[in-house]
Amino acid sequence: MMQHLDTALIKAFVERWQPDTNTFHMPFGEMSILLHTVHHIICISVEGS
Repeated sequence: MMQHLDTALIKAFVERWQPDTNTFHMPFGEMSILLHTVHHIICISVEGS
């Protein structure tokens, strides 16, 4: 269960998302991310409904 949602972190990722390439454009280059990584960054469940 998630105890704290870092909205600033989520907003930063949303702003950098490029839907045409399914990557994030970061200051150091392009980055793709797996659902498993999302789970570890923002501590939300990625399984089930």
